[in-house]
Amino acid sequence: ATDIAFAPTGTRAYAAQQFTGGLAILDLATNSLLRTVGGLGQPVRVVVSPDGAHVFVGTIAGLLHRIDTATDGITSLALGGIVNGVEVDATRGVIYASTTTGSLHEISLVTFGLLRSATLGGVPQGLAVGTSGRIYVANESVGLQIVDADSFTLSQTLGEFAAAFDVAITQDGMEAYVTRPSAGLVSVMNTLSQVTVRHISGGEPRRLAVSPDGSTIVVANADGFMTLIR
Repeated sequence: ATDIAFAPTGTRAYAAQQFTGGLAILDLATNSLLRTVGGLGQPVRVVVSPDGAHVFVGTIAGLLHRIDTATDGITSLALGGIVNGVEVDATRGVIYASTTTGSLHEISLVTFGLLRSATLGGVPQGLAVGTSGRIYVANESVGLQIVDADSFTLSQTLGEFAAAFDVAITQDGMEAYVTRPSAGLVSVMNTLSQVTVRHISGGEPRRLAVSPDGSTIVVANADGFMTLIR
């Protein structure tokens, strides 16, 4: 498994299995595998819709899959490039997906149709939805990028976050955590001043998650450990 997401009810977990092409569905009450949805290519990212009705899976083949959690039915949208960033913005009713071919896409949560695309250049990886209509994209080539959600255009590129791989925003929207694997750093930025306030060093930090209560940032490290940042 290369990524995991949880149903809003807390009863199911969905794990993307890159090397077998499946989505494993797990019962959290018994920690058992319920079933596997196959034929997804090489899935690498997975998120669940706010109502739990769909799971969205990004793949190396450039497809974003929508899987119906009741029927396991699959609908696919071709985006091109590895889809290594997928996030849902429930307020706007959209899904954002970044691709390593340099694009960010906005997709309707209702129709699963492509609404808009923005050209970012470089190699976009993980992304996060911030406050005040901002989308933060970790770009492995150029740093941390900020996209205006209203105009859906690139507003800023912060080159000091070179080799950015993933980004997470705290629940209050005040800080952005950016992993930079080649530098061995998690860099923390104040989102208002855009000033780097601290670095957490060690290993090869890659993917990020925020705990449900917002008190902890969890960092998956390719050197074989996790970091919990309070």
